[in-house]
Amino acid sequence: MRVASLIAVCVALVYARLICRDLRLGAFPTGLRPGLPRFDQNMIFYGMSGMETQVAVTVIPRRRIPRPVARDLVASGIWLGLAPLARPEFVLWVAPALAYLALANLRRGIAAGGIAGAVVAPWIVFTTAY
Repeated sequence: MRVASLIAVCVALVYARLICRDLRLGAFPTGLRPGLPRFDQNMIFYGMSGMETQVAVTVIPRRRIPRPVARDLVASGIWLGLAPLARPEFVLWVAPALAYLALANLRRGIAAGGIAGAVVAPWIVFTTAY
């Protein structure tokens, strides 16, 4: 979990930078925004203790929500499948995202839901058998 937390914080920092770029923030606010996950005591503690917080921070704040969800079908399905693996209550985030996709385009919404289901299914099978 520590290695996953380390990788997740790197991805979260890249997302933070991309969000600042999309918002056209200047150099100073852009420098401050990614600094929070790097210097916040709790974020460092959670990451070093192997908690899922860094993974959850990486999975949920996707860049430019909901536009990439509508455009990138495979990535959307993967991220929507990873969300409940990071924290089970993220199903409350996945359901509206899939509903949004289904309203925008039913076929793409079903496909993204299928990909998300394929990502989360092995874990559900394992936990059920265990």
